[in-house]
Amino acid sequence: MSLSRQSTLTSAVPVSGSRVTVIGQQPEMVVNTDLHGNSDVLAIAEALRTQQHSLLFGEHQPRYDMRQELGVGGQGTVLAVYDRDCGRTLAIKVLHASRSNRDGVARFIHEAQVMAQLQHPGIVPIHDLNVLSDGTVYYSMKRVEGESLADLIPRLQTNADVLKRLQIFLRVCETMSFAHDNGVIHRDLKPENIMVGSYGEVLVVDWGLAKVMAQSSLVSPRDADESGDAFATRGGVTVGTPAYMAPEQARGIIHEIDHRSDVFSLGVVLYEMLVGESPYHPVGDARTVMLASAEGRWRSIDQCHHVAVHPALRAIVAKAMAWSPEARYRSVADLAQDLRAHIAGYAVSAYRERPWEWMARYMRRHRTALTAASVMLAVAVLGILVWRFMEYRQVQGRLENLRQHAAVAVAAGDFAAASANFERILELRPEDADAAQNRGRYAALAEQRMAEESAQRLRSEQRQRALDLAQTAAGLLAQGGQAEPARERLTEAMAILPQEDAQERERLLVLRDQAQQQLLEIAQEQQRAEAHHLQQQAQYFVAHGEWIDAQVALERSLQLIPLSEESGKLQERIRHGLQAAEEERQRATAQRLLAEAEQFADDHDYAAAIANVQAVLALGVQPQATDYLAQLLRRHDEQQQQARQQEMLAQVDQAVASFEQAIADEMLEEAHQAMLIVDALYDEWPELSRYRQIDGLSQVLQEARQMQRHTAAEILLEEMSEALARTRRYQEMIAQRSSELRQLEQRLQLHPHDQQADSLRSQSHHLRQEVRTKGEQQSRHFAQAASLLNQALNMAGQHPPVRSAAASFWAERVLELERSGDAAAAAAAVVQGRSYDDDDTYHHIFNGLAVVQSQCERPLFLQALHTQIDGTDQPQGQRLRLDPGETLTIAHGRWLVSDQRSLQHARRFSRGSHYHLRYPSIPESIPEDMVYIPPTQLYDRSLNQAEVAQSRLVPAFVLARHELTCGEYIAFLNDPDTLRSLRRRDAEIMSLAPRASWDSSESLWEFSGGRFHLRLHRDGSSIDPHLPVSGISRNDVDAYLAWRRQRDGLPWRLPSGEEWQAAAQGGDGRRYVWGELYDPGLCYSYLAAPTASGAVAKTVGSFPRDRSVHGVYDIAGSLAEFVDESWFGIEGLSVARGGSFADRENERFATDARRAVDDRLPHPAIGFRLALDLHALENHE
Repeated sequence: MSLSRQSTLTSAVPVSGSRVTVIGQQPEMVVNTDLHGNSDVLAIAEALRTQQHSLLFGEHQPRYDMRQELGVGGQGTVLAVYDRDCGRTLAIKVLHASRSNRDGVARFIHEAQVMAQLQHPGIVPIHDLNVLSDGTVYYSMKRVEGESLADLIPRLQTNADVLKRLQIFLRVCETMSFAHDNGVIHRDLKPENIMVGSYGEVLVVDWGLAKVMAQSSLVSPRDADESGDAFATRGGVTVGTPAYMAPEQARGIIHEIDHRSDVFSLGVVLYEMLVGESPYHPVGDARTVMLASAEGRWRSIDQCHHVAVHPALRAIVAKAMAWSPEARYRSVADLAQDLRAHIAGYAVSAYRERPWEWMARYMRRHRTALTAASVMLAVAVLGILVWRFMEYRQVQGRLENLRQHAAVAVAAGDFAAASANFERILELRPEDADAAQNRGRYAALAEQRMAEESAQRLRSEQRQRALDLAQTAAGLLAQGGQAEPARERLTEAMAILPQEDAQERERLLVLRDQAQQQLLEIAQEQQRAEAHHLQQQAQYFVAHGEWIDAQVALERSLQLIPLSEESGKLQERIRHGLQAAEEERQRATAQRLLAEAEQFADDHDYAAAIANVQAVLALGVQPQATDYLAQLLRRHDEQQQQARQQEMLAQVDQAVASFEQAIADEMLEEAHQAMLIVDALYDEWPELSRYRQIDGLSQVLQEARQMQRHTAAEILLEEMSEALARTRRYQEMIAQRSSELRQLEQRLQLHPHDQQADSLRSQSHHLRQEVRTKGEQQSRHFAQAASLLNQALNMAGQHPPVRSAAASFWAERVLELERSGDAAAAAAAVVQGRSYDDDDTYHHIFNGLAVVQSQCERPLFLQALHTQIDGTDQPQGQRLRLDPGETLTIAHGRWLVSDQRSLQHARRFSRGSHYHLRYPSIPESIPEDMVYIPPTQLYDRSLNQAEVAQSRLVPAFVLARHELTCGEYIAFLNDPDTLRSLRRRDAEIMSLAPRASWDSSESLWEFSGGRFHLRLHRDGSSIDPHLPVSGISRNDVDAYLAWRRQRDGLPWRLPSGEEWQAAAQGGDGRRYVWGELYDPGLCYSYLAAPTASGAVAKTVGSFPRDRSVHGVYDIAGSLAEFVDESWFGIEGLSVARGGSFADRENERFATDARRAVDDRLPHPAIGFRLALDLHALENHE
């Protein structure tokens, strides 16, 4: 241990071998600081031999003789020794050597004193607490022969062993109830800490984690106020076995841990004794089980269906294992009382019984009373049975009489009476299946007989009705002239006459045939009379010359009777009359048509006249009309030719007028259509030019079309400009959303299980979707702009505004492609744009030139930066001088800007840009170990682009050339004020010295003689003072800065995150300190770190190529460095920049690498370097 608590620790256990004693009940107990443990069994055996001489056997025989090792636990080793004076075998427990620190010794003595003062059969009695001659602390106790409950549980899983398991558990409850009554809680109850002896004794062991409550009368080195004890359990620190911890114990809430925490552990033990496996089965790693215990995520005993456990026992376990302490048993005694009630057959408080469960339990407890009641019930049942038998005999007699009456009725054919008797039988005995079947059968037979009798009566009535109808029909036929009424009656008689009466049916058929014959003879007579009347009408019409009416009347008569000789002659006469009348009608029609044709010809309507003459020729009654038709056709052709010429002249005039109007209205398509009409008319009538002038129309149209193309192209250029503007807006939105997305993902990496993690993942998903959607929209708008430009070029490729817009488009495209790192596409864009840049507006862009102008008061020097074969970027080529006010045109790219003093700055000059170089004067008082960092512009890398320049300028400042070394830091540690502060802080002293972990009680550096030394504490090996200091926390760094400010009178500070990045990038936004290519061999990385060592082993400046442009060393590798930057505003989290010897990911060595670090935690791969503001140096001068 580095420093001791000299003011409070005194020796309470002398080294001379006297017994350890507790001095009263003081408010603060003290422990010998020289006590320790020992894990060497042979050394312990030898120390025992020299510890104390036997009183009975003299000085030549030791009192104690070690026999064997009984077991090894987490705190110590248990050995079996033989006591020669008392003649008995004891067990002694010796503290482990690994537990020799102050806390381990205090816990060991605490365990011995608690067990010694808790005198109970269930706790192993302590005989002695002592120390060996070499300072090893131990205590002796009774040796218990037996095995742990953990070994016994697998053999007690039968139903017959349930009572034995519960009796063992009750013994444990008695012991813990005694301990709780004395103000002690165990805090580590589990089957491994419960011993079952060979003679049935049950003991609770391993009280090393026991806690003595404030109200207890017991005393121990740990019974003072725990909040002030450096070695006591503190809030937030969890002790115990995870699988048996209460939830409040797993969460480290110390003030909530009391006797109910032990109740929970006992519930877990009872769970395993009843089920045979852990509630966390299958048991994972300790962290997973502890987290499940803290959150209440264990398997309930009600879910264990593979074993038979009484519901009351399940309820007892569930109540003991309740997540909330208030829901558990108030004490172990209450838990034991419920178990004893269950064993005795009584109700338990944890379980509400169902009625049948209560009845079963009641019957088990009152078997005698229930037996007497059963006998009385049997006598009463016997009396009821006798009465029921007498009643049964009476019913049987009545049933027999009813069955005899039913048989008589069946024999007599009275099925209805039989069915009624069976109905009465069913009233007396409803379950009689034979009676029910017979009742249904004879009821059906009765109904069937009634239906047959009814059908027979209906057939007789129908036959009589049919005979009456046949007799009436015969009388009507005999009278004559009544055939139709007779046929109707015969049809009705045949419909109702039964089918089996064949003779009567045959007679009815004969009568019906007679009626049909009479009806046929009447109809034929009526047709002959009608035909004779029609022929008389036809002869009348012939006599009066009405040939058509005569023909109609004759055709109707022939439809009624066949053609006769007389009717044939009449038909021939009518045909000749019709033919003569038609010839006369045609001649009259021809005369009328010719007269109309002459009138049409006089009116110059030759088409109508020609149609009339053609109709006359079609009648064939005026052959001489052919010559007249030819004359009319000649006149008609002459008339049409003249009309066509006039029409064509009118069409030409109209088309020319339409052309001129369309040209005036800039409707070129309509003008083109009008010109096509004029050309078509000219082709049809070549002599048209003699009447109209039509030359020059084509030239006018061509000029108008060119003007329209120019206008349309300019409109397309405006649309292209709008599309490009939308593209830029989407690009800005994508950059903003991408930045938000990176911040969310970094927060998720830091706190993946935080309460807000699900919300952050949802936001990250939505942002990623939005970036993807806006990227697609940006691509669509850019494709639209490119398409509009191509349309404009195709439409008016030689129009100056179009060519100028194309040159501007490709110039912007060249700059964008170069920013994205696509050099090949940028070169192709240069070729495209140069062909349109007619006036050299974008000469510098397409030729890769940039203009720089000095605005400094001293000469500057520029030299191009190129990537060398070793992967580093170095100046190469001609070194150009730039005097104050001078302007140079240089090739675009990255250049090193320097002066004649200490200015070293990398700049990135883009093609087509103009730069003003302004560098303030450098103070003369910059220390030699500090480096001047000029005003530097930062470059951030987005998700989709290689780098995007942001308008962030980091002001000039001064940064340490090397990381802070061990030699510099030890001066701070050995400062008297620092040492005094460390002593006042007691155990918190290790917060300043390099250490292995946050809770380490020792420094990695040797502390002796009241000072720290540059030697390792573990083996004394020396530490090079030029090694960078590590193993310290951010809080330690703040303490060092405060000390350094007070000592030097300068406002020393850490660089901000942006300042550190500016120093690493050097000014040109490079990916790594040495350039753009990743090579971990250029810095102190895992490639050069010893595989077996976890500490830095290379002095500062050992890797000369890990040097920034400004001259800052080890900024990529060696150690990551604390910076003055918060991790997303989270309190207690700082940021470390850069990579270290322990890192393997290439992104760790980048200039924009950053990681989150807890302010309290030391880290072997994180250091820091100092920074100053320029004005601080100027004021210091």
